[in-house]
Amino acid sequence: MAVIALKCPEIQVTLVDISEPRIKAWNSDHLPIYEPGLDKVVKACRGKNLFFSTEVDKGIREADLIFGMYRIPRCVRCHHSCLQTENLTDIYVLSAIITFLQSP
Repeated sequence: MAVIALKCPEIQVTLVDISEPRIKAWNSDHLPIYEPGLDKVVKACRGKNLFFSTEVDKGIREADLIFGMYRIPRCVRCHHSCLQTENLTDIYVLSAIITFLQSP
């Protein structure tokens, strides 16, 4: 999403998440994920056309285009996605779909 904001400065990109700590991290100098160069892209766009918010309903309501991204749970035993986590993944995705459909 950050690269879209960088390459298309005329487009507003808003990342929404129900996790307040994760959004706080996106709005800080300590991003919640690491990708080489991502911090520079986020710093260049954040507050201009790249925004991070916990206001999921508002983000959905105001969006022209929505990308759904889901954190896939890891198995507590083997620490990988495996058959034991498929049901949890389905629950995460179903929960996100329900939230999307219930948004005003």
